[in-house]
Amino acid sequence: MSAREAAASTIQRHGDDLVALSHFVHAHPELGYVEFESSDAVATLAEGAGFRVERAIADMPTAFRATMGDGDLNIVYCAEFDALPDVGHAAATTSSPRPRSAPPSDSVRSPTS
Repeated sequence: MSAREAAASTIQRHGDDLVALSHFVHAHPELGYVEFESSDAVATLAEGAGFRVERAIADMPTAFRATMGDGDLNIVYCAEFDALPDVGHAAATTSSPRPRSAPPSDSVRSPTS
């Protein structure tokens, strides 16, 4: 199995959990450095997927490191999911909330997609 096939298989296997996590984080907006519920949800999902999770690293109670395996290869994924005051999880370029008549953001394609 190629690396691409292995990645696709893993994403497929955990897809429902990843979508549920995305919905949870979106439904529970938290400001920067106080993303306690969101951070816990992401770390807990990582633990359930077999990662070793170290919580409250770098003197930040919401930061964590999730590792799997040993060896010289390291892949780092840094996620920022703090919400903006009065905006929540809207895009940073959004200056006002999306009008009710606007299509959901997941149906809008970016110019590059």
